[in-house]
Amino acid sequence: MFRIQAEIFNCLAGLKSLLGRGLILSLIWMLGAAQASAQVPTFTQEFTPATINTGQNSTIRFTFTNPAATGGVSSLNLPGTLPAGLTVSGAGTTTCAGTSPGNVNAPTGGTTYQVSAFGFDFGTFNVLDAGESCIAEIPVVANAVGTVTSTSGDLTYSSTSQGNSQNAGTATGTLTVAGPLIGAPYLTREFLTDPIAVSAGSVQVRYSIQSGQRSATTTNITLSDNITNTVALAGAMSAGSNTCGGSFSVTGGNTFVLTGASLAPEASCSFVGTVDISGVAAGDYAGSTGPATGDVSGATVTSNLAYSTIQILQDAAPSMTMSFTDTAAGSATTGTITFTNLAANALTNGEFTIPVSPPLPNSTTITFPATPCGPG
Repeated sequence: MFRIQAEIFNCLAGLKSLLGRGLILSLIWMLGAAQASAQVPTFTQEFTPATINTGQNSTIRFTFTNPAATGGVSSLNLPGTLPAGLTVSGAGTTTCAGTSPGNVNAPTGGTTYQVSAFGFDFGTFNVLDAGESCIAEIPVVANAVGTVTSTSGDLTYSSTSQGNSQNAGTATGTLTVAGPLIGAPYLTREFLTDPIAVSAGSVQVRYSIQSGQRSATTTNITLSDNITNTVALAGAMSAGSNTCGGSFSVTGGNTFVLTGASLAPEASCSFVGTVDISGVAAGDYAGSTGPATGDVSGATVTSNLAYSTIQILQDAAPSMTMSFTDTAAGSATTGTITFTNLAANALTNGEFTIPVSPPLPNSTTITFPATPCGPG
């Protein structure tokens, strides 16, 4: 860039006697104006809140800005890896958009992310027009004490003045993670069968709460957990056993709710619910609960967020083999068909068709056992 500028100024100096000083100054001013309006996006990274306790959530916010007076930024692409001690705890979002909405690819439970938005430099199809800003947010959970420094990958972009595949560098943010909340209850959540096949129909989920008090009772403990935030398309739910007291129920068809529970000093309790997974797609699922809250001597205490995972498997398809015993023409033969269930659960409504080619003679008789594979 500087070599090109130097060559331009040398050319201008060579033309001075031919074009005159006034025109030279005008050309210099135009060159400076073009430099000033170059669409080089700036971006920042920050944590909100910037100080949390272990087990709690914070949100990484990237803010992208086009500071130019004219011209647009037509694409943005930002990859990155979270530092040790942080894990993605939920779905990312972005307001950046071009010809279509932008995208945040940050798998829950993972440590990588990619923010992208694509458009083109025409009309209102830029991702960032002159002077505009947009944001991308990724929720994370902290699992280690200390000061965590997060540095993104390089932001690449395309703009009106600079063309494609330009590099705007990295951005850094800092999160302070303190130890567990003193005196607050500690919450865990686990799926009792993991992995589990879709055909199992349902899975039990157990919540456990440990008191954080040595001498005081924690009362009015409350927790609300929308299970579909972790397992999308989860079906009917039911509340089961509860050793925490109070009321344990299901509201809205997708949320387990505990209210009015209590814990003696240093005690623990648990409650178990059942979730229908028959309509859930096979895959890996992960997410966090909200916090549990309670009262201790008139003050409110707030637990951590309980993070858990579950792997839901698609049942394996059954297999079938067929064989015949050798025999002379016109004599009977025995065919053996073996139908095997390869899944971990019982198979129902099994059926199969055997095409015969060429067709058997009309006088052929086939005899099947009454119940070759059980009733049916």
